[in-house]
Order: sequence, then structure tokens, then C-alpha cells
Amino acid sequence: MDRQSQILSLALSGAFALVFSAFSSVANADSRVYACYSSSNGNVRIVSSYDDCRKNEQRVSWNMQGDQGPTGPQGDQGPAGPQGEQGPAGPQGEQGPAGPTNFHYIAVELEGNAYDGGGTVSGPGIECTTSGGSESGDCIEVFPVGYGVILHPIVGPATTFRGWDGPCHGTGDCVISMYENIHLIAEFTTNYSDWSIERAETTYPCGISSIYRDEEIQIYGQLLAPGLTDRTVDSPDPDPSLIAQFGIGPANTLPDGNVDWVWFDANASSGTGVTDEYMITFIPREPPFTLRAGGYDYSFRFRHAGAPFLYADCNGTEDGYSDSDAGKLEILD
Repeated sequence: MDRQSQILSLALSGAFALVFSAFSSVANADSRVYACYSSSNGNVRIVSSYDDCRKNEQRVSWNMQGDQGPTGPQGDQGPAGPQGEQGPAGPQGEQGPAGPTNFHYIAVELEGNAYDGGGTVSGPGIECTTSGGSESGDCIEVFPVGYGVILHPIVGPATTFRGWDGPCHGTGDCVISMYENIHLIAEFTTNYSDWSIERAETTYPCGISSIYRDEEIQIYGQLLAPGLTDRTVDSPDPDPSLIAQFGIGPANTLPDGNVDWVWFDANASSGTGVTDEYMITFIPREPPFTLRAGGYDYSFRFRHAGAPFLYADCNGTEDGYSDSDAGKLEILD
């Protein structure tokens, strides 16, 4: 490199930092920078692409952007974008192989108003029992073609089997040979006339009980109805024809026909041998009771199949109802 070129190179290097901020204002469309260099004093003057240099100046130019440097390290992954719309459904798959044809099923359906457990259809692999006006248990079973199946209707106390609907009829056993799928209906009904209320009682608590309006209280009553409450030993036996209620009213008043008494459905809670227990849980200040502070009488009452209500004080129903034997409740603020 000759001396003049060395001087030019050094001058340009030294001036670059001073004039860099002016580059962008004079760079042309192809990002080149133009300048005029004076060899007499070493000055570099930035000019536009169309400006002429002076007599003692040499015209020079260079690219504003240098060579591309090495790739930097990869940054952290950004957050996921929003989920796109669901794509179209794929093509339907091929149809699977046919199932075996050497088996058929029996499906048992129970109808009627029998109480829970009052009617059962029993057979090989089937134990189908009345439950809430429908059925529960094992009500469907599969058998080989030609297999012989015998189904037995089993009735509980105060229940009648009305008969079959489907391939079987009548009230006896249902005998079926399995050559097709079988849908079978069995009807069980409750015999309301097969039981009656013998005795009822408000059992606990029965003395004067004091509670605050925001306290919870549980009150119990008991029912003896042969043919109903003795159907099972250790569980309650509700029946569609039985109404069991808890009532509360002004102290020292009789409940029968008294509009100041209010009544609520009681829940069957347990069975104790031949009797069933009923209960109610409430907080005096909360709906639907919303009771004010003061003294109250309470009792249970029961009715069967539209008969008059039987009111039960704490001495039971044998000697009638007496307000002096009613449950007593003192509600405090």
C-alpha cells in the first residue's frame, strides 16, 4: 500500500466514530456512504452521492452495513399462541367384525308400586329387585343359544305378583329357551289392605327441651304397623300409602284440625325389629320453620291409605292424644 493510501485509511478510521451518526442521513438507497478526503490536512467530509469533491479532495465511498456476524444463541421459547379451530373429522374407520351369534340375553324390567325390595325376579345370573318404582341389582344376563332358563317371582310381605309380560304369562315361574334376545316385564304391587297402623309414639326428646333459635335439633318418632314395619328387621319399610309427618304448634294446644300447627314430612331413619323409626332435623330460625322464641308443643302423626291421621304423643296412641303428654320445646333468642 502506498503512503497516500495508508494516510487515507488511517484518516477514515479515525473519523469514522465522529461521523457515524451522520451516515444515515446521507446514505443512498443502496446503503453506501460517500465522503471527500483531503490529503493536505487529513479531514474527511461526508457528502451525498451527487455532491462533487473539491480540487484538493479525493472522493471515497463504502458500504454502511458490514459483513454478517455469527449467529447468536437461541432465545427462550415464547408463549404458546391461541389454539386454532378444530379441524375436520377424520374418515370413518372400517366396520369391526361381527360379534358372536351363539349367545342371547335376557333383560328383566320391573313395574308396579311395590316398596323397595318388595318384589324380586330370581334365576341363574339374575337377581332383579324393586327399587324406587323401577329395578336394581342384576337384571340382564347372557346365555348360550338353546340354554334353558327358569325365573322365579319372589314377593315380600304385603306384596302381590301381578304376572309377566313378554314371552311368559301368568303368575308362575317363567321358563325360557334361549333362541333369541328376551325382554321380560314383571309387575309387583303393594297390598295396602294387608297392613294397618297399630301404634305410634313421639319418642325423643319428650321432656321440656330448651334450645336457641340457631341450634339444630333432631326429634324422633316410632311406628308399629304389622305387615309393613316388620317387612325387614334392621331397616325402615316406607310405603307409598303411608304418610308420616312431624308437627309443631302453640304450647298446650291440640293438633287435630288446629290451623296454628304446621306439619312437615318426616324421614324414615331406621328399623328396630317390628317397628320403624322416623325423624326430623331442623334449626328453628331457618325456613321452612322460621319459629320465634317461645314455648311450643310437637308430635308425629301417621296416616295409611287415606284413613284419618293418628296423632302420637309421648305416651303413644293407645289412650288417645293429650296436650300434657306432647313433646315440649322452649326456643330461646
